[in-house]
Amino acid sequence: MKLKFNGCTSDWFPVTNGIRQGNPLSIILYIIYSSDLVDIATSCTGREVLREMTLTFVDYTAFIVIANDFNETHTILTDILEYPEGNYEWSKAHDVFLDR
Repeated sequence: MKLKFNGCTSDWFPVTNGIRQGNPLSIILYIIYSSDLVDIATSCTGREVLREMTLTFVDYTAFIVIANDFNETHTILTDILEYPEGNYEWSKAHDVFLDR
């Protein structure tokens, strides 16, 4: 593991304790960890709540958009991903970003 705070990064070190995979507590901790991710869809675009939503289950997240046509749907999803404080920015800040 490496820790990063205020621009300083630690050396690699082993983690010898923690919560095992499948532990019910891990779901609760992940919900707390990713709670800002759930609000991204409506906070980034400011459109109707019923037309955009975020669905989450355990550690999976899906952005759902209902629009009039493909281009509008694509534009809204792009906003959710690329908007300042959107999904890409959240992912980078939480070190879960995958290169596009």
